[in-house]
Amino acid sequence: MKKLFGWALFMLAVLAVGLLPEARAAGTRATASSITCPATGSSITAIAATASRESYIVSNTAGATIRIGFLATGTAALTDSNSIKLLAGQVFSDAAPSIFIGRVVCMSDDATPDVIYVIETKRQ
Repeated sequence: MKKLFGWALFMLAVLAVGLLPEARAAGTRATASSITCPATGSSITAIAATASRESYIVSNTAGATIRIGFLATGTAALTDSNSIKLLAGQVFSDAAPSIFIGRVVCMSDDATPDVIYVIETKRQ
């Protein structure tokens, strides 16, 4: 009887543990996209603001200079006072733990639209 009671108690404990919600580390997912940065005069969102961001990389394979800026809202023209130049072939990146979680925008530095590539990782 004592063995049966011990076995039943053990099975009850196993069942109780099995019903508890699982504790898992938050996963990370990556997205890659191409963004067409408009010609001089206005910018476009390259990376939307999000608190779940863990890293991003902007790759300028356009063969021309683009500007990367950090604007909270709008599509303002990017200048030396609100952006940096990303030369052809250069990359710009940021990663946790002190990752920028705001909005990243881009604009071509000449009269033609240029394509950049963005890879971003986020917690799920």
